[in-house]
Amino acid sequence: MIAKQSTKTALVTGGSSGISLCVVRMLLAEGFKVTILDLHQGSLQSIDAGPDRLLFIPCDITDWKSVKAAFGQSYEQFGPLQVVVNGAGVYEPVC
Repeated sequence: MIAKQSTKTALVTGGSSGISLCVVRMLLAEGFKVTILDLHQGSLQSIDAGPDRLLFIPCDITDWKSVKAAFGQSYEQFGPLQVVVNGAGVYEPVC
């Protein structure tokens, strides 16, 4: 019989700002352990979660080697992922 995993884990790219930060907050509220991949920590200081629930990894998602290494770090910290949210993006307004 396979034991059911009780820990819910998620990884969110671009999770330190904007809509992705809201997704991170929602996942934490639902009991997830969350890894964030982003270039900068942005507004993460506004989140009340310790290192046992939230892991920030500086990462440029356009660099595949960095992304692969970050997924490995996330796995080492929290185990297998149940949710991946690809929220990173670039917005360059036309002036």
